[in-house]
Amino acid sequence: MRSLLRLGLLSVTLFGFAVSRASAQGTVCPITSIQTQNYGVGTGAFGPPPVMKIGWDATVCGLRVQIQALQCCNTFIDRHWLLYGTAQLPAPMLLPTPPFFDFAFLYILPIDALEAPGTQQTIAPITDPTLVGMTFELQSILSYRTFGQFDGFGVTDAVTLKFL
Repeated sequence: MRSLLRLGLLSVTLFGFAVSRASAQGTVCPITSIQTQNYGVGTGAFGPPPVMKIGWDATVCGLRVQIQALQCCNTFIDRHWLLYGTAQLPAPMLLPTPPFFDFAFLYILPIDALEAPGTQQTIAPITDPTLVGMTFELQSILSYRTFGQFDGFGVTDAVTLKFL
């Protein structure tokens, strides 16, 4: 299972630049939609807990990742790491303070991570037909900066994702 997921997301990572070319060539997207379920509670620098929203963009055959978190007062999220795996942890694991903010929990057993700047990310194209019917667990680690200096890490809630 690990190698199957890794190959699917590795091809996404390495060939993400070819989205427009793949669409232009009429590549058939084997995934028609997704199902998601959020669980757990995120922890950020301040304000309401960060939430991760996962959507499906059929035009590029890809996942849209959006982090919703309060950013103000010269404190912002400069990048995030999307952790992915195939299992939830039996119990949430409290992450160490520092570098994580208080009450930051890890909810999934990650296999790997994809790094992206800011709070949005598109992972495309996802054209591996073996992913249809598979379920994955996702959670993001957030890097906060204040006045350009590292401030600490937060986390989003977790999401169960099933490809349909």
